[in-house]
Amino acid sequence: MSFIETVKRHIRCPLERVTVIENADDLDPAMIGTGVVFILATWSMPAIMALKFYSDALESCTLTMPFWILNQDALGAAVMADLTAFPNRLGGNGESFFFRDGKQVDCLLRPDREAFIDKYRRAFALD
Repeated sequence: MSFIETVKRHIRCPLERVTVIENADDLDPAMIGTGVVFILATWSMPAIMALKFYSDALESCTLTMPFWILNQDALGAAVMADLTAFPNRLGGNGESFFFRDGKQVDCLLRPDREAFIDKYRRAFALD
């Protein structure tokens, strides 16, 4: 199954609400600005669970900041360099990185729907 087919199979919000980037070299880190970068390892059940949790949160809570889904198996050096503001390792857990004004302000390294919503609201000052 291709990367986009996996996303379509497991996502719980309209595909139009997210930007799917199969080859991370196609993502210019400067375009991130404000939003969430989600790393999907299609071979990992925790990452698939995280995709379901977070896309459901995007839909049910009407969260509106940009949400990019990147293929972990195709991450480029430029993207990885931008995801090192916090000590982290990619482990196929559906890691999420929160950006505001072009700077990483938080990250979530494990699937946790409630923590995702909390970090989302804090990162984008929605409370």
